[in-house]
Amino acid sequence: MKLTGKCKKDFEKWLRGNLKPNALYTLDMKTQILSLTDFDFHHFNQLSDSMKYGVYVDFFDSVGMCLDVQPCGCHFPAIFTINIGSKDKSIQFIGTEEYETRAEARTKALEKANEFFR
Repeated sequence: MKLTGKCKKDFEKWLRGNLKPNALYTLDMKTQILSLTDFDFHHFNQLSDSMKYGVYVDFFDSVGMCLDVQPCGCHFPAIFTINIGSKDKSIQFIGTEEYETRAEARTKALEKANEFFR
C-alpha cells in the first residue's frame, strides 16, 4: 500500500506540513503508536495498512478527492465496493470489481486514487 510519483511527493509534503510545529514523529513498533521523536517515512511505512489508509484518506480529502470503501449490501462475509470522486466532478470512479476483504478493497482504492492524482 504505497503511493508513487507526484502523488507520493505531494503526500510527503502534506504529511510534513501537518505535523505539529517542532514535533517530529516515530513509530513504537510494539504498540504502533506515533510518538514525539524523529520522524521519517520508513517509520510511516511500518504502520499497519489500516493506520496508513486513514492518513492517506485525510491527504486525498485535502486535495479534493474522496475515497470510499463500503460493504455492498448485508452479505457476510461482506463484499466491498470502491467509490472515488472529486469535488469538481473531474474524477468519478466506481469500482467494477467486488472485493472479499476491506483490506483488498482499500489497497485497490489507493492504487486507483494514485492513478487519478494530478
